This record gives sequence, C-alpha cells and structure tokens, in this order.
Amino acid sequence: MIKLVTNQKKFYNSFDIISVDESLHILESMSQISCDTETSGYDFNTKELLLTQIGNKDVQIVIDNTSISLQHYKGILENKPSIWQNFQFDGRFLYKYDIYPKKIYDTLIAEAILLSGLGDESDIKDVKDAFNKKIADKFISRSLGLDAIVEKYCGVMLNKSIRGEINKIGVTDRVIKYAAGDVKYLEEVQEKQMSKIHEYTKKYNIDGDIIDLEMNATLAITRMCYNGVKLDADKYRKEVINKVIKNLNDSIHKLDSEVLKEPKLKKWHFVQGNLFFQDRRTEINWNSYKQKMEILPLLDPTITSTGAQEIRKRSDKHPIFPVILDYNKAKKLESSFGESLLKHINTKSGRIHPSVWQVLATGRISMSDPNLLQIPGKGELAKTIRSCFILEKGNKFVGGDYSSFELTVIAEFSQDPLWIDTLNAGENLHTVLCSETFDISQDKVNDPFPYNKDMTYRAVQKTIDFGLA
Repeated sequence: MIKLVTNQKKFYNSFDIISVDESLHILESMSQISCDTETSGYDFNTKELLLTQIGNKDVQIVIDNTSISLQHYKGILENKPSIWQNFQFDGRFLYKYDIYPKKIYDTLIAEAILLSGLGDESDIKDVKDAFNKKIADKFISRSLGLDAIVEKYCGVMLNKSIRGEINKIGVTDRVIKYAAGDVKYLEEVQEKQMSKIHEYTKKYNIDGDIIDLEMNATLAITRMCYNGVKLDADKYRKEVINKVIKNLNDSIHKLDSEVLKEPKLKKWHFVQGNLFFQDRRTEINWNSYKQKMEILPLLDPTITSTGAQEIRKRSDKHPIFPVILDYNKAKKLESSFGESLLKHINTKSGRIHPSVWQVLATGRISMSDPNLLQIPGKGELAKTIRSCFILEKGNKFVGGDYSSFELTVIAEFSQDPLWIDTLNAGENLHTVLCSETFDISQDKVNDPFPYNKDMTYRAVQKTIDFGLA
C-alpha cells in the first residue's frame, strides 16, 4: 500500500495522501524501516532530494521532498534500524540534510559479502564504482543491483527503466509507484541474505558478526567520502603538475635521443622538416604499445611484451630499456597526479569526494574518482603531493596503522617458527627475513636492490612476505 506525503495538489486524485503527523505515527509503529531516495542527480553537492521512501512490505510511505522537508523524519531515520540498497549513495544526501542514521543494513554490501571472490577482473572494476546507482544496476556476474537481488530472493522483476524519467520530467505518478517498489522487498531480501550468512558462518566456524562490522564500516566510509578533503589547487598545479610534466618530457627526450643514436632505428628518425618549429626529432608515441613493439624487437628479438618485468630483464642489453622504465613511471604519475586529479575537485564544496568500495576479496578497500590510495608514500614528489592537502581551522591530520597486522595473521595460520619467534620478540619481521633471504646484515636491508635501484632490499622482501598470503 502506497501512502504519499505531499503539498502538491496534482497528486491528490492518484494516491492516498496523508499528513506528516499521520506518516510519523505509522512509522513509529515499525520496529525496522526500509528506505530509499530518488534524487535529481548523482552529485549530492549540486543535486537535490526529490523523494524519500520509508516503510516495509505492507506500507510504503513516499515523501515528496519538493514540498515536504525531510527534517520531519530526522528522528525516525536516525534512530530506527533501517535497510538500504547502496547506502553510500543515499547516505550522502541524508548527511546533506543533517540526518545521520545510526544502525543500517545495506543489501548491496551484504550481497557483496556473500559473493566475495566471484567474478573476473572486469566485474571487480565495476564493483569499485558501486556507490553510483546508475552503475550498480548494471552488474551482471556479481548481481549486486537491486533488480537482480530482488529477483534472486523474492522472485519479483522490478522495472528499473522508469528511473530515467526522474531527471527528464521530474516526479510523476509512475515515478512514485516505482520509488515505493524499491523499498517494498528490502525486508525479505535482508531475511534471506542473513539466513545464508548464518549458514556460512556456522559451516565455516566464523567468529564475530561480519555484517555488523561491514555496516559500521559503511557508515564511516560514507561519512568520510561525504566530508571529502581539501586540496590547494594553485600549489598543486605549480609544485606537482609542472614537475610531473617536466619529468615526463625529460623521459621522452631521453628516449628520442637513444633512438637517434641507434642505427637500427634509423627508420624512426625524423628527417623531413616542416613549416613549424619541430621540438622533437622523432614522431614516436611512447605511450603506444604497438609502436614500442615495432621498435624494441629490433634491439632484442627475444622481447615479447613491454611489461616492466620484460623491460627490466633487458636493462643491460641497450640504454633505451632503463629509460623506458623511467618513462613508464613518469607517464603513470602524469596520468594519476596531473591535471586530471584537479578535475575531481567539486565545484561547490571545493573538496575532493572520492568513491570507496569496501568488500574486496583481499580484505582491503579500494578507491576511485580519484584513487587517493595510490599517492606515492616515499620520495620528494610524495612529500610535495601530500603537502598540497590542506587543513581547515581546528582540524589536524592524524596518521595510524596496525603494527604487523597482516604478518601476524600469516604467522598464526602458517605456524612458521621464524615468523612467530620474530614477532613475539618484537623485532621487525621484514628486516629479519630480508637479512635471511639475501644473506646480508640487517644494517644493509635499506640499500638499493641491484636489479631495481628504485627499491630497497627490504621493499623486495615485503613483496615476498605479503605474496605468501
């Protein structure tokens, strides 16, 4: 049963119109509520709430937020346990209206937990963007969209095509019926998901409540992404982008120079001039896999790809190979930390609001739009980039990390005596193992690794240690 709360007369002949007080009375009687929102767009900073749906399988109350303030429902939304599909999206809009739910259940996150590890790399890439409803409904292999989940657990097919009407013609009768349907089945989905989760936790003897853990994480992550982070764009452009571009151009000129010195690559020399100033004397696109694979076999016929491992193995074959490694590094930095990063600064908030996906098979989280997790941790550029993130008055940057968290887990399950003894003694495991692996003293572990001068012996050992997982 759909009940509409609105001050717009155009809906009066289509639905059972009730007042705010009547709707609150109905919702107060529910021990748990199912919720969803419809908005004018995806950016909570610049778009607005159009509808909020609250209810259960029997009664769905649709609140017309174009004429009714959501503040009337602040107490209900904050204090009652609530079920959502993809809370990261809806939560950002609720926070905008100063509404902070305390206990949630997200059917998308629960389904991701149940299906964690399924799907190929392309599926995982899509899942990273699951905060975006437009993308979430397109999942195939992992089936995390609401329509797929409802069909799976309830045997009902939802018509999601109506969503497109909202941004084109606004709230209509069809949109209201569609919106109500999005909360009608959430309770049944939750019951059946929890039944499966309890089955698995019992079968595999898993301690603790993984659902509560992940739902609390969802609240924290949503708030974090909503708050965002400020970046000094002017400083970033001057001190980071200019440096990154210079490094890239230097690498290109070095590559061109090696080509011009090599007789085997004469066909790539730029000889014919033109009417315009020619800054380069080759026309090679060093970002092109095809062109590189035409050039590099002339210098080493055994090469099969332009991957870092293949290039690194040939560093002593020709001077161009180590320069290609430098170029690849510079190009990656330019792609990740060039002008493209500044495009993620929201025009209204002046902040970067990244997207976080929290349920990877690895147990870690991933981030996109942009991926701030890939900011370099060491070196001069890393310090410069980090210095561009700025604090507002009264705030501090706080850093923290677990001490040997993953290593302790590996030691526990492997029961490797050296690992266990080292950790119990409070020694640094990477350092101790590095000394053993490379037969060097512990004071040498931070020396450059001979086969990759950008890494230390200890950094290589860390890769080995975590690879054991």
